[in-house]
Amino acid sequence: MKFLKKLFSKTALVFLAIVLQVTPIILFAYYFAESFWQLQLTFQALAALLSIVVINRKENPEFKAPWLVIILLFPIFGVIIYIFFANYYSSPWERKFTRKVHQGIREALGPQKIDNSPMEAFAPIGNYISNLLPYRGCQNSQVTFFPNGQAFFDDLIKELDKAEKFIFLEYFIIAKGVIWGRIHEILKKKVQQGVEVRLVYDDIGSTFNLKNNYYKTLRKEGIKCHKFNPFRPLVSGIYNNRDHRKICVIDRRCAYTGGLNLADEYANITSPYGNWKDTGTKICGKGVKNFITMFLSIYDIASKSTSNYSEYLDGDYQFFKEDGYTLPFSDGPSPFYPENISENVISNMISGAEKTVYISTPYLIPSYNLLETIRTAALKGVDVRIIVPGIPDKKIIYLMTKSNFKNLFNAGVKIYYYTPGFNHAKSILVDNQLAFVGTVNIDFRSLVHHYEDGVILYKNSCLQDISNDFNSMLNESKQVTKENFKFSYLSRLFCSILKLFSPLL
Repeated sequence: MKFLKKLFSKTALVFLAIVLQVTPIILFAYYFAESFWQLQLTFQALAALLSIVVINRKENPEFKAPWLVIILLFPIFGVIIYIFFANYYSSPWERKFTRKVHQGIREALGPQKIDNSPMEAFAPIGNYISNLLPYRGCQNSQVTFFPNGQAFFDDLIKELDKAEKFIFLEYFIIAKGVIWGRIHEILKKKVQQGVEVRLVYDDIGSTFNLKNNYYKTLRKEGIKCHKFNPFRPLVSGIYNNRDHRKICVIDRRCAYTGGLNLADEYANITSPYGNWKDTGTKICGKGVKNFITMFLSIYDIASKSTSNYSEYLDGDYQFFKEDGYTLPFSDGPSPFYPENISENVISNMISGAEKTVYISTPYLIPSYNLLETIRTAALKGVDVRIIVPGIPDKKIIYLMTKSNFKNLFNAGVKIYYYTPGFNHAKSILVDNQLAFVGTVNIDFRSLVHHYEDGVILYKNSCLQDISNDFNSMLNESKQVTKENFKFSYLSRLFCSILKLFSPLL
């Protein structure tokens, strides 16, 4: 039974889909290349040209190197795999439409002046984001932090039931079960009451949880639903440009984000990997504006339509007594976003730390630059602690995570296994005054390839709750040290080879 469960797991089925899609093309190419030297020469020429393209791309050299090795050593295999997985191609229409959407966000939010003087550690990050994106920080928002899925969904469902104008939902995974069943019933009821309900879910993220035409079922119920980046065999990279965000906006009253998808394991109703640890936030007040524009931008791209932003942005927002700074922002792949924004934000936070850096992440496969930023902080004397899962959901990714431990140990970084189960929480706390909570994992998938979102929090009252949650996790976790860390020679060898493909993991 255990073997069958693994055999038919979502990851295995996605991998099978990739193999079935790519293998015939590779075999076909090799077969004819052996028979026709002209075809073999053509692939070698393509490999050389493609290498020049890769070298000249504006991206991290660490990401270029594996592709160059694969393309030059195995021209036929490398060229075909690059076409399927690098997925840099975007049509002129897509680029033009995305620029139009982003410009619409800037116009809708309008110019906002920032007084940098009181923001101290927040100012560099706030300036960086606002110079690249239309989002600004705000002071008069209220942020609630949820340390687990049970508390998160209880509050979310209660607020959904109060909706009067509109509900926006954007999720990487939706899976039928108790959680989605409760939410689905409320959505149908709200449609009957005249509330506008819009929903976007990622096609690959939800592939094996929902029927292919499930969005049509929801449309018949009055829910304006779209699949994001539908998978089309032979023309799309199956793993790239996925919508990994988790956003819910209710009227102009509140917005939710964090690591939680709409599935039962996130609320520990089912427990495939022990206790599922996750975190989320609820934002009320002017910070909701950013989430409205984030959702509408993805909805417009998925639906190939243009929303009236003012219709949803204009109106009254709850006003709260000044409680630090709140900055919700989004990130995404090139060429739709100018830089790896989340990675740069995280690096900036860590490099500015003076006393402590606490990191919670399900996967730890950072770029060389981010790894060195973490190491440098520890070498400066900052107390750097990283919590990873005690029970993994992906064995190979877990090995890759462990392969980075030695470099971190040598710099004085403290690493912990979350022993109760799987740690899916994505949060960072610096000096107990600056935090980042969102959807971003510390791996190439999140930092380079996916659409993501998060919230920067500076001197908010909820930072104490985040600090308490980290302390609670550390108390439940087991510290990994040089002495008790076990990583076999075969595992090290395997990971050394696998690092060649790290941009795909």
